[in-house]
Amino acid sequence: MRYDIFVTVWGQNFTEKFVKHSVPSQLFPGNLPALSSKSDIIYHIYTDRESKIIFDPIMPELIKYVEVEFHYFEDINYKGANLKEVVSNSDLKTVKHNVQRLTSHHMLTNKSVIAAILLDSDFILADGCFAKVHELREKGYHAVMTSLARLNENSVSSVLTDLLQHPIKSKDLVKLCLVHMHPIYFGYFMGSDFNSEYPVQLNWPVMESNVGLTGFIVRCIFPHPLLIIPDGKRGSAARKYFSTMDYDFVFRAVADNKKIYLSQSSEEILISKLTSETYAPANNSYHKVTIDRMANFILYNSNRRHNFFLDKSIQFLCEKGGNWNEVNKEAQKFMKNVEKTIEHKIKISMVPDPKSLVQLKSYLGSIEDFNSPQILDRMNRWMTD
Repeated sequence: MRYDIFVTVWGQNFTEKFVKHSVPSQLFPGNLPALSSKSDIIYHIYTDRESKIIFDPIMPELIKYVEVEFHYFEDINYKGANLKEVVSNSDLKTVKHNVQRLTSHHMLTNKSVIAAILLDSDFILADGCFAKVHELREKGYHAVMTSLARLNENSVSSVLTDLLQHPIKSKDLVKLCLVHMHPIYFGYFMGSDFNSEYPVQLNWPVMESNVGLTGFIVRCIFPHPLLIIPDGKRGSAARKYFSTMDYDFVFRAVADNKKIYLSQSSEEILISKLTSETYAPANNSYHKVTIDRMANFILYNSNRRHNFFLDKSIQFLCEKGGNWNEVNKEAQKFMKNVEKTIEHKIKISMVPDPKSLVQLKSYLGSIEDFNSPQILDRMNRWMTD
């Protein structure tokens, strides 16, 4: 059995963060060491030649468990130039996702790649994530999805280096995320001072009278595809996506929902993104997440197949106890009302308006008809050029 692990990272700041924080969490006993005892691992690092030396400190530990392959931007052709040149002339706001898409396609289109583990360079993994992924693959799943938490790099960095000297349990990483929560993540919580303008997930806090916050329940539209085994019969179409990897890739790669596993407990799999506080600063205007607003967001930003994820509650646990059943019923009621509102909006939108028809097809059609925000942005720029 074999796994191909993907990550793309370049530049001193991002590469040093990857080396200092992300890789140590991958080296916890239940992650790369456990996975390597069950399988062969090819670890693909996409970067530029200038950044290569920054990886040197972690190589001795990493090569104990994996075979590392470096892929350099300078060697990857794209539209008459190499990827390094493209990066140098790209918009800083979009370059990371565009490069991640192009480099992941480069790896995934290699026919020797059967099972791909897709990482981001700022992932912090709780101990046991990769061991669980392998267990699920052995059970026959072709995709393993997980909702991500998000750490505030500015406040947590001073303690994170010491914490990474020992394996971090999932409950302790949840606690860390609650204490050092990124402003974006705070905006996903129902009842917060302000809600996200882009509510890709909603969080309901779970309380215990003698303890306080014991965790939270999540409903997530776009979980991260940690493991993907693309359908063989669908050919090259199953190895490409056209937005960010969490938007549409899993449904393009795996046709059968029964082969897709969404982790519904942080005690199974927990990954947090370590993100600078300056990333996508929150808008302090109050945008309460109402049923109608959430219905509009889902209708205009997702495909009906994403309901496979939205219909499931995910538990993030940090303490024992709590009113989990009560909060879960609250979340279920809210999402059921959102679903009914979407159905009503669809019925009253059945008019011969071209824009409405395109949007309805994006939501109601196949995943190939789905127009993600990235695709719509490219379409709009193309039409205005």
